[in-house]
Amino acid sequence: MPKTTFDKNTKIVLSLSSNPGNFGTYFHNELYRELNLNYFYKANKCRDIEKSLSAMKVLGIHGCSVSMPYKKKALKYVDSIDSSVKKSQSTNTIINTNSKLRAFNTDLYAFHELVSGSLEGTTLIIGSGAIAQMIINSQPKKSFHLWARNRDHISQLISEKSNIDHCEPVRDYHTVINATPLDVDKAPFQIKKYLHNAKLLVDYPVRSPHFKPVFLKKDQEYISGFDLTILQAIKQFELYTKVCPTDKQINLVKKRIFRKWKQ
Repeated sequence: MPKTTFDKNTKIVLSLSSNPGNFGTYFHNELYRELNLNYFYKANKCRDIEKSLSAMKVLGIHGCSVSMPYKKKALKYVDSIDSSVKKSQSTNTIINTNSKLRAFNTDLYAFHELVSGSLEGTTLIIGSGAIAQMIINSQPKKSFHLWARNRDHISQLISEKSNIDHCEPVRDYHTVINATPLDVDKAPFQIKKYLHNAKLLVDYPVRSPHFKPVFLKKDQEYISGFDLTILQAIKQFELYTKVCPTDKQINLVKKRIFRKWKQ
């Protein structure tokens, strides 16, 4: 496998999060090595998104990914936004070009590629955070029911969004989307039956199984957080590097990442 030599021309990409993980660091650096690109990706604990984005300009940091709780707040401190941000009203990727920061949302790209074309009727979303809001904001003609522990937050969202028409599960759903930090095996007992009866289950947490959970029926379609995260990370990679990796290169890196991720 090719190895990148770091030098003064190495382009630095950061991950800014209040609770950073290792997935992005694994994925991007493995792919940089595979394509012999002079980049380095590092996850960082972020306590102040305004100062962090200002430092990107001062230090010439090439780009960053943005995680919770900064996906909306970061928009106050960028210079321009992509159409994906207009639709989702949040960002997870920022590129620095000549000290001008432009925001993108590659989570939305992954959602459109893997999920949005399959939505039928009213969809149940479990959770009310950034991913749930991205889906709701980007699908104004779709109807959603919402379930989450934070009842005040749900009430606020319902008052703001015309396409949320109920705050409790009331029937069987074609699609159930788990947009909480916990995978469906740890879902509250109140909504287990909706997971079991759905035709399509989308499980957003990045550590959710790369295989169908055992409690699902054979005819149920399952999309894991690993699949969604890989797809959004590929789009991020292309934005950072202007390079499109081949399917073969991506699959090699996916196998390495999956082995590391499950250890």
